[in-house]
Amino acid sequence: MEDKEKTPTPKSVAPKVTPKKVEAYEPKPEVSKPEVSKPATPKVPKTSYAVVSGKSKDDVHLSKAVYKNMARKRSLTVHHIQRRLQEWGHFDAYLDKDGFYGDKTKKSVTEFQDRMGLPATGLMDAVTMEKLFEGDTNVIVYTS
Repeated sequence: MEDKEKTPTPKSVAPKVTPKKVEAYEPKPEVSKPEVSKPATPKVPKTSYAVVSGKSKDDVHLSKAVYKNMARKRSLTVHHIQRRLQEWGHFDAYLDKDGFYGDKTKKSVTEFQDRMGLPATGLMDAVTMEKLFEGDTNVIVYTS
């Protein structure tokens, strides 16, 4: 037998590769900015017949809507304020419906003012009174 020299089989030599850092792309979720909107103005409530003076409408005077008025405790104006606050959904004033502008009525006026975007003082002013009696067919409002 002949001695055959073994010839080495050529090996494929791959070039040395250094792995590159690959950053995965992850799309960022779309974040929608919340729409800033004004609170919806509540609808003017319907009013039921509530005239008590014997005339076709009662007069309501801003000057008679005085918080804790000791000189004149009962007031037809305050009675209508309490009634109207109840129609707007503020029941504390209605529970205190005695024609006296006390703490429960003040609390309801404060809540009404806040709901309408008015300065929430709890005290009746011309703007609050006009908003409160908007659409009320029982009264004529006098703010001056």
